[in-house]
Amino acid sequence: MLLVCGTMTMLRVFATLTDFLPDAMRLPLTTLLEVTTGAVTIANLPTPLPLRIALLSAATGFGGCAVIMQNRALYPQGLMRLGEQLAWQALHGVISGALALGIALLVLSAGGNL
Repeated sequence: MLLVCGTMTMLRVFATLTDFLPDAMRLPLTTLLEVTTGAVTIANLPTPLPLRIALLSAATGFGGCAVIMQNRALYPQGLMRLGEQLAWQALHGVISGALALGIALLVLSAGGNL
């Protein structure tokens, strides 16, 4: 448990150190490092709600470097090579974002509120 929390804390600190970067660089970097840091930034973006929902879903679907480091620390050999794990996590992020965007747009087009 300490390993998981330590990884998250370390990458959260690294993400905080990016405050000097422009927003266009900081958002993807913080999201890749530690997803909850990026999620806070995404939630505060001045964009339409369906886009923010899709971006949050994609970010949490990918998981970030913290998830990869935790997986590798607990099982160093991994169930697959690192490149494969990154590809599958990226695919998971894309699918999550696309589904969330589709659902949000369907709800809005049906007259619902988000």
